[in-house]
Amino acid sequence: MTIDEFAIKVKNAFMKEGEEKEIKISKVLKNNGICLTGISIPDEIHNMTPTVYLDEYLEDYENGTPFASIMKRIRQMTEYRDAEISFDLKAFMSFATARDRIVYKLINAEMNEALLKEVPHERFLDMAKVFYYVLSDQGEKQASILIYNGHMQGWGIDTEALAECAAENTPRLLPGRIYDINELIRKMMPADAVFFDPDCGANDIMYVLTNERKYFGAACMLYEGKLKEFSERIGGSFYILPSSVHELILLRETGDEDPAALVDMVNEVNESQVAADEVLSGSVYRYDRETANISVFGRSTAGFAAYS
Repeated sequence: MTIDEFAIKVKNAFMKEGEEKEIKISKVLKNNGICLTGISIPDEIHNMTPTVYLDEYLEDYENGTPFASIMKRIRQMTEYRDAEISFDLKAFMSFATARDRIVYKLINAEMNEALLKEVPHERFLDMAKVFYYVLSDQGEKQASILIYNGHMQGWGIDTEALAECAAENTPRLLPGRIYDINELIRKMMPADAVFFDPDCGANDIMYVLTNERKYFGAACMLYEGKLKEFSERIGGSFYILPSSVHELILLRETGDEDPAALVDMVNEVNESQVAADEVLSGSVYRYDRETANISVFGRSTAGFAAYS
C-alpha cells in the first residue's frame, strides 16, 4: 500500500466516524529534504490545523498492526494536540506582534536546496540560518512555525529585518549552555546512579554546546561572544563537531587532530545515531582563538545522499 492510499483510507475512516470538519491530506517538506504525508483536521477554536504525519503509522500497519488500533492512536494524537494548544495565532499575523518571538536555527544547505527556495535564509559556511516563530514553550515541547517567503512578504519586511530580530531573540529565548561530557552525563542519569568516579579521569577536552531546551541548539555557535568566551575558558582554539541540529561537540585543539578521522567520527554518528531529519552537517569546523573566525577544518567527500 502506498502512503497516498493509506492516507485516503485514514481520511475515509474519520468520515465514517462522523467527522464533520474538512479533513485534508497534505505533503509537507521537512528538514533535509524529507517529505512526509499528513492528515489535518481544522481546529476552529484555536484557528489552526494540527497535522498528524502518517508515514510511521503505515509502517506499523504493514507490519501487522490492526487498522482499528492505528485509527485509535491517530484519533488520540489529534485530541492530544488539541488539548496541548493554548496559544493565539493572531499574534503571528502581524510583524509588530510576532517580532519578539522570531528566532533562528541552523540546517544543512546542500540537503535543503528545495526548502531554501521557499524560506528566507542566510548562508553560513555549508549551512543555512533559517527563521521560525516560537508559538509556545509548554513542558518539553516547543510549538513553532517555520517562516516562509510568503510570511515575510505579508509582513512587508526583508530578510535583514528578520535576521536582526532573530539575532536579539534567539539567545534571549534559548540561552546557550556549554557542558563538559561528564557534567552532561550526570544531568541525564538518576540522582543515585553510580557510573564513574568524579575525581578520576575527568574530561577537560570534549564539551557539548546546546541551548537550555536542547532544541535546535546547534544555532548557539552563532551567538555573539559564545565561542570566544569558551576559547578563553579553555585557553586555546577548538574544533566543532556537529552531532545534530540540536547540539555540537566542542573538542579542544591539541595539535594531533586528523581532519579525516574527525569527519569519519561525525559521519558515523550521522549514519547510526541521528534521525535523518536531525542531521546538520558532515563537516568539521575549527574556531581560531586568535582571529575569532570559524572555518571548515574537514569536509565529507561522500555527500549526504545516504541520509536523505
